[in-house]
Amino acid sequence: MTPEAATAAGHRAPGLDVHRFASLAEVPEDVWAALSEADSLYVSRPWSEALTRSNPALPVAFRAVAGPDGGWLAGAPVHLFDAAPPSPTYSPWSLHPGLVEDADAVRALPHALVGTRNGQGNGLLWAPGTAGTELRAAAVTALAAAIRADLPDHAVVWTYTPPALAHRLAEALPGARVLLADTTAELRVPEGEAEGFLTSVRASRRRRLRADLAAIDAAGGPVEPELDPAAVAGLSEELAPLLGQVMARHGHTPDVPALARYLRACAAPDLRPAAFVVREEGRAVAFSLCVSHGDEMSVRVCGLDHAAVEARGAMDYAQVSVHGPVALAARTGVRRIDLGVGTLDAKLMRGAHPRALATVVSLPSDGGHALLPGLELARLPLLVEQSRVLAARRPEGWSDLED
Repeated sequence: MTPEAATAAGHRAPGLDVHRFASLAEVPEDVWAALSEADSLYVSRPWSEALTRSNPALPVAFRAVAGPDGGWLAGAPVHLFDAAPPSPTYSPWSLHPGLVEDADAVRALPHALVGTRNGQGNGLLWAPGTAGTELRAAAVTALAAAIRADLPDHAVVWTYTPPALAHRLAEALPGARVLLADTTAELRVPEGEAEGFLTSVRASRRRRLRADLAAIDAAGGPVEPELDPAAVAGLSEELAPLLGQVMARHGHTPDVPALARYLRACAAPDLRPAAFVVREEGRAVAFSLCVSHGDEMSVRVCGLDHAAVEARGAMDYAQVSVHGPVALAARTGVRRIDLGVGTLDAKLMRGAHPRALATVVSLPSDGGHALLPGLELARLPLLVEQSRVLAARRPEGWSDLED
């Protein structure tokens, strides 16, 4: 489909056109080329295409905003579900219980997750040079309004979105709510060698990191990452059970073949995959799979043989989740590593910075469903309970969660 053909199926805003593409495959190359900046790796073209390979049965559409001169300004994938998403990680009704009176009826609605369907950073795709402009703000409004208008019977949701963007999106959606979803952890990597990262963090964090490194050396030294995409994909069957162990420990029932398929999907060359694998007598006992886009890296998944790792007394988790990725980032130009949500203190004590993330929820105007008020910070006590670092700050609002 050409951009011109898409306009007829699009949504018109003053001076702006929002174009609808039914699938990622229909997005013209000039749109992808123009929208080269991403708020998050998880809305980038390589990642969206990886999700499609992982689950080709789930439709993923795309919306793109063109400016008054016809140039592309912003865009976002739109993941379409027949009902509420099955994963509690990104279902708004699992993240925010009590948000509606009749949860079962709302769960039965078709849902659109805009941006990404990951429990990590969300956002939009942008044309370079638009940051801070009125045109950029207008593009956000037009995009949100068009998606709402195009999907009148859907619950429309953005999960794990930067709060400033979340509030801007909600302004275009009558009756929408912005809710605190979680707090992610981000490592900021200065230019130079990994030692530069050590010197950039506060002294107490530095001591923890050096203790980690001493333990890693005592256990045989750091592992070198596997960087060849085909080789990373070839590890999927071996590593998937370790990821399954972590999921089982957190109360989920793992589908190991599906996890292996997911790992293979992540090993796309344009995601620059890196697998850090700790072995004992040739057997994998811990791993992480990292992906990168631009100057951002994500530690996408970690897997552990918990019994083996505990028996070894080694810092295997710290190695695959922090030290290995930092060393790789320092030598490849990555400046930001997203460690994701969960186990927050283990990350913050190793130099990561917390960042608040929001959920935006908009329900159909017809159907009699309404979002209940007063729950914007309902998850704050839970996050504080799970983190000694946050508890020490005694946060009262969004800004108190970040540094």
